This record gives sequence, C-alpha cells and structure tokens, in this order.
Amino acid sequence: DAGHYLCDFIYFSSLAHLWKQQRARKVVFFHVPLHSDAESLRRGVELVLTLIRSIVESELEREKDSAST
Repeated sequence: DAGHYLCDFIYFSSLAHLWKQQRARKVVFFHVPLHSDAESLRRGVELVLTLIRSIVESELEREKDSAST
C-alpha cells in the first residue's frame, strides 16, 4: 500500500528530524485525498482551517495553563 507507506514515512521522518534537533516532537500530518471535485475541495478547506484553529487554540490554552502554574 504505497499511500500508507508514504504517509507513515513522512510522519515518522518528521518526528525523527525533530528528535535529532532535540526539539519538541509536535508533528501534524494531514492526509489529502485524491478527490478534486468542488464539494470535496470546499470540505477539505473547511477541515484544514478547523484543524489549524484547533491546534492554535490548544497551544494557546497550554501556554496559558503553564503560565498560571
């Protein structure tokens, strides 16, 4: 399964790269499906924006919690 193989490779290579640099291993991998019709693209844009917003909100909340302790 080339898709599974490549996705895993990209994800774990990203983690390994950060580990070698002794940086936090925070990696997000978003699989982009093959479908390119207008509805799929609209839904994909909505999902990506929601994912980005959620990550930012989560990080801001984490920073707020660590600052208060």
